[in-house]
Parts: sequence; C-alpha cells; structure tokens
Amino acid sequence: MKRALERYLGRPARNSVRKDDEAQVLEAVVFTDSTRQMLIQQLEVKGQWQGGVLFGERTLETLTVHFAAPLGPPAWSGQPLHPHLPYLIGWSDSVSAQHSEALDWCGNWIAAPNSRLPDERLDLSWLQLGVQQGLFDDIHPLVVVGIEDGLLSSRSYLWDEDAAVTLPGQFENREAL
Repeated sequence: MKRALERYLGRPARNSVRKDDEAQVLEAVVFTDSTRQMLIQQLEVKGQWQGGVLFGERTLETLTVHFAAPLGPPAWSGQPLHPHLPYLIGWSDSVSAQHSEALDWCGNWIAAPNSRLPDERLDLSWLQLGVQQGLFDDIHPLVVVGIEDGLLSSRSYLWDEDAAVTLPGQFENREAL
C-alpha cells in the first residue's frame, strides 16, 4: 500500500528508503501460477486496450508477481495506465492486510485489444507514456501481456538512465490455453 499512498494521497510511506533488494539491479520478472490465471481471465475481454496493476515482492534481482488486478471495477473503463484511485487503494490495502507488507504495487500490465502480444514498438510507446507519468523506473516495470502461439506471453521493461531495459519474464506454469 506504500506506493499508492505516496503517489496518489501524498502520504509518506512508513519506510520510503529503498531496501537492500531494491538496490540490486532488477534482472527478471516471475509470475506465479495464480497471477497467470488472473491475466488469462482479463485477456478474455477484447475490443480495447486494457491494463492493470501488479502486486509483488522483490528478492535480490527477481520481482515475483503474486497478483494482477484490473485498473478498476468491471463497469469502469479508462486509459490503460490510469488506475481508478479507490479501486487501487482498495486492492493495495487488501493485499498488504492479507498477505504481507512486502507485497506492494510493483508495476503495471497492459494488453492489446485483440489480446495478442502487440508489436514491440507499441510497447515502447506505452513505456514512455508511463515514464512521463512517473509509473515506470528502474524498479517498477511495465509488463506487456498477450497470447502468442496459444500461450500466455509477456515482455517486461524498466526505464533506467533515460533508456528502455528489457527484462526476461517467465510464468511458473507455461502451458497452452
């Protein structure tokens, strides 16, 4: 809940100093099987760009994503990088209360209207837009998800020293849909 409080409510987090894990260069994004299922369900909605927030924890060079939430309630639609504030605060509060303060809003996901993995040039446009909004940096990635060859696939990006950095991403269980 720390990141949402800092960003949208202007409240300082209890511990806003980077932990030792965050000082390490992020090298990979790993998705739990439950996160994979959440993303697959959300990719069933087609016809518009969609996105959401990722909740996870960092261990040294690896970010493990435990939850992939939509940007807002089912009837809400908006720009894929702009979360519905009450919804984000609710998710953040619920995740931290039920699981651990170590789980926090760690990045955003985005998907194309046809639920396929889009052209990488589009990824970089979304990344730059999110960087301008302060969403992505060297520890908070953009994850682009979609279906490729019948499998849920992703590409993950950080923004470090004014340049895009591509990270490997992997799902714990990568089976055909």
